[in-house]
Amino acid sequence: MKLNSYQLSEDSFITSVDWPGLDIVRQNKDPEHPYWVVVEDISTVELAENLKHLDLHPLILEDCLSPEHSTLVDRYPDSVYIEFPTNTSNDEVGVAYLSIICLPELIVTVIHGEVTQLPNFITSLQQDRKLSTGNTANLIYMLTDYFIDKTITQGLVYRQHLSLLEKKLDQDPEGIDLNHITDLKRLVSQLEGICEDQLYCAKSLVIDDNTVINPAGQETYFNDLISNGEYAVKWITRLNSRVKDLQDNFTLLHHESSEKRLRILTIISAIFLPLTFITGYFGMNLSNLWLVRVEHGSLIAFAIMTVISLSLLWYFYSRGWFD
Repeated sequence: MKLNSYQLSEDSFITSVDWPGLDIVRQNKDPEHPYWVVVEDISTVELAENLKHLDLHPLILEDCLSPEHSTLVDRYPDSVYIEFPTNTSNDEVGVAYLSIICLPELIVTVIHGEVTQLPNFITSLQQDRKLSTGNTANLIYMLTDYFIDKTITQGLVYRQHLSLLEKKLDQDPEGIDLNHITDLKRLVSQLEGICEDQLYCAKSLVIDDNTVINPAGQETYFNDLISNGEYAVKWITRLNSRVKDLQDNFTLLHHESSEKRLRILTIISAIFLPLTFITGYFGMNLSNLWLVRVEHGSLIAFAIMTVISLSLLWYFYSRGWFD
């Protein structure tokens, strides 16, 4: 288990501190300078053992131990739980979670997965990103707003990738691998789900009248958080629609290409069918076949076959089979 602890300071920055222990934190009960504990690399058994000392509601414990099946937000008079999804840098893993437990004097954040952006966020809070107010609600706002912005940034990366694929489809359809499109569609759909869950968490924070996270006096910040979340959901949904259109266009182009190949093969088969019949007819081992004993019979047979071939080619061409 890896544990880092911080405390909100007088100047509204966060300061790295040694963890004094849960008993001391609870004895002091200083909601004006709450502690923030970030836990990572912890097993489910070890996490359960440590969380039981916080006297949490059973549903919060259950959700924190299985974030992929949680209800995202649990609110109780003395505690609030937020399961906040984030996009990971590893496309194979997909979704990582920040399990945030909010108590009056303590915030516990458990990292599930690869949340590589969190250290940068913590560093910014320690150096140049001052909290507008040094309390729990403002820290939660800045944390969630930071990761919603990162989700939008990741969406911009996917949009750029999509634009390149669209351009390549117009210029060189044969040079595109279908797997590239399906992988992008999977990633964008996954990001869309993350956005929807992030927006749900943001809205749950605003309607929360719990004293643990009280956005009173910070309505502007939290309303801005919801606006960012709604914007992210809308344009990433449109991005997902563009990827689907690209996949449909790719399928249509390749379907037309396959149809054209089959059409050419049908024409070739139709041309060679009478030629095969003629070849088989004159290939029979009979002495009285027509043209067999005629002078220049082979040339006459070849001329007949040529006329048939050219006639069939003209027929198919005039009917537009080569278009």
